[in-house]
Amino acid sequence: MKFSLAHQNPLLAMPITGTIKPAAATTFSLLKVVHPNIILWSIKPAEETGNGLIARFWNMEKSPVNTTLRFDKPILTAWKTSHIETNEEKIKPLKGRLGLSFGANQIKTYRVFLANQ
Repeated sequence: MKFSLAHQNPLLAMPITGTIKPAAATTFSLLKVVHPNIILWSIKPAEETGNGLIARFWNMEKSPVNTTLRFDKPILTAWKTSHIETNEEKIKPLKGRLGLSFGANQIKTYRVFLANQ
């Protein structure tokens, strides 16, 4: 799968280096995943208007991984969904964050509702 996707849409990635730090007013991060090998595959508004954000993540590890997901605003409600956005399991956020578990090389999709969304 990775080879097929790389062939169609080659990924260009490189570290950003430098000594000048950007001003806080010019930076923004919508979300953060604590584990470095869990990649954000896609993020978008849900198909039904007003039905949260859909975020899909891919565990690039060859072993199971536990991680934490946080957004710039607290997560009020979350669902593990199918890849076609059908709610499967309600997830209770803890202090506005989600604890997530992934199997080896697993892709998972979540629906999140943020504070003041």
